[in-house]
Amino acid sequence: MSPEQVVWESSRLLRHPGPVARERFSILSDTASETARVRLAGGQTLVGALDKAVRRICNGEVRAAAVTLIGGTLEPCVYCLAAPDATRRTVATYTPMRDVGRVRVLGGSATLGIALSGDPMVHCHAWFVEPELGRVGGGHLDTCATHIGADGLVVRIDVLGGLMIRQVEDAETNHAIFSPVGHSEARA
Repeated sequence: MSPEQVVWESSRLLRHPGPVARERFSILSDTASETARVRLAGGQTLVGALDKAVRRICNGEVRAAAVTLIGGTLEPCVYCLAAPDATRRTVATYTPMRDVGRVRVLGGSATLGIALSGDPMVHCHAWFVEPELGRVGGGHLDTCATHIGADGLVVRIDVLGGLMIRQVEDAETNHAIFSPVGHSEARA
């Protein structure tokens, strides 16, 4: 068996339940971004703190952003992991949420956009250590239930110039996903 066959034989091919999208990628250009390193104050939800920071950078405008979590604390940190969907409605679903209390953030990334409801939404994956146990963990954060810890959280925010990111229903995956949907009127 060749090395190529070994790789092919050992890999899994995920097939989503819905019709395959004609366009596999959406690529939009945005050259007017702004970058800032920000310390988010403790006590706020992660989604609220990031939305507030972006609005402060953009003089109150609602804008999309890419965020890098650099370090700090979260308390509580509420997260889940991807898991196979037993119903087969989707390829993957999520485990029940886990509240691990206070954690020190080791890193992570997030996208700030607009939810189906029209509210700010943050999709965030992070890794962290539980200080009391020394256990390293990570996953998909519940950004409404996760709060910034007393030490604050340092992040790098790349505010997109005018590119809008919205949650949209996706027929192929049967999930609502974040997608670039065009440029806002204010910055187009």
